[in-house]
Amino acid sequence: LSSIMIGELSGKTAGAIALITNIFREITTLLAAPLLVKWFGTMAPVLSGGATAMDTTLPVIMKYAGKEYLFYALISGIILTMLTPLLISLIYAIF
Repeated sequence: LSSIMIGELSGKTAGAIALITNIFREITTLLAAPLLVKWFGTMAPVLSGGATAMDTTLPVIMKYAGKEYLFYALISGIILTMLTPLLISLIYAIF
């Protein structure tokens, strides 16, 4: 969603950069979750997953952070998904 909005507001290049950034963050969370937990604590994979914490990265979060972080991952993902369009629009209106 963010890459589409950014692409419409700033052009295809900015949209592509946003998409690649999101994919890189998601892959990093999937591959580095054990290290994130070890170095930064059990909440780290939830935070690094961003909006994908509620879907794509959720199994990895539950495996390495623990099943008790399911709630945090879902809430984090829902809030970030809802705030993204608002924040992108607001940032583009300001700058």
